[in-house]
Amino acid sequence: MQTPAAERKVLILIAGTVWLMVGLILSAVGIRWIILAHRGIIIPGLIGLFAGLLIDRWKFSRLSLKNIRRIFTDYPGQSRICVFAFQSTEGYVMIAAMMILGYTLRHLPIDKIYLSPVYLAIGLGLMLSSLQYYRAYAAPPPDIVSH
Repeated sequence: MQTPAAERKVLILIAGTVWLMVGLILSAVGIRWIILAHRGIIIPGLIGLFAGLLIDRWKFSRLSLKNIRRIFTDYPGQSRICVFAFQSTEGYVMIAAMMILGYTLRHLPIDKIYLSPVYLAIGLGLMLSSLQYYRAYAAPPPDIVSH
C-alpha cells in the first residue's frame, strides 16, 4: 500500500487549515459556554483572549515555525512527502494529550464558565498561529528553502 504524499507547500496548507479549523471549533465551544452562562461573561472572555495571545506568542507560533522548518528541510531529495508529516511525532503526542485532557475536563463536574477561557485561549492561539502556515504557503521563508 502506498503512503498518501503531497508537495511540501500542500503540507503547509494542510497544517494551516487543520490548526485554523481546530482553533475555530475550540473557540466556538468556549464562546458558547460563556454565552450560556448568562453571568459574568466579560471576565472569562477577557481571560481567554489574553491567554490566547500569550499561548500564540510563547508556544503555538514557535511550534508552527518549527513545523514549517521541518516540512521544508526534512526529507531531502523527496519532492513529495507523507501528508501526515505536517505534524511531528511529538506534535501528535501533544495533540493526543490535549484531546484526553479536554475530554476529561468536559466530563468533570466543573461549571463550563470556568472551562470557557481555556477553550477560548487554546482556540485563539491555534487560529493566530495558523497564520504562520499561510504566510509560509504564500511565500516560503528564503532562509528555510535555501537549505
